[in-house]
Amino acid sequence: MALHQTESGLGRPQEPWREHAKCRWTSVDFFPVGAGGPAMRQLDAAKTVCRRCPVAEECLAYALATNQQFGVWGATSEQERRRLRRVWLSECAGDSRLSI
Repeated sequence: MALHQTESGLGRPQEPWREHAKCRWTSVDFFPVGAGGPAMRQLDAAKTVCRRCPVAEECLAYALATNQQFGVWGATSEQERRRLRRVWLSECAGDSRLSI
């Protein structure tokens, strides 16, 4: 992907779906740290926001395509995305029309 001039300098063009993402307008932490109680509560809170988001599908597709390894994307945890990405990659490999 080419770099483009943005207001803050060089960067990638922003995906238009992000403008409609509910996570933009919440104070919920989408990058919980740890595996204990507080992190699990943050994870649940982030997934709750995602489940009400009109662009959760686009968010998850972006996360799988760009291998987002951290945080909550499209109502999925890091572990859930790893499993989904393996399936997604095998489907892409089986269909030469799809690209990563």
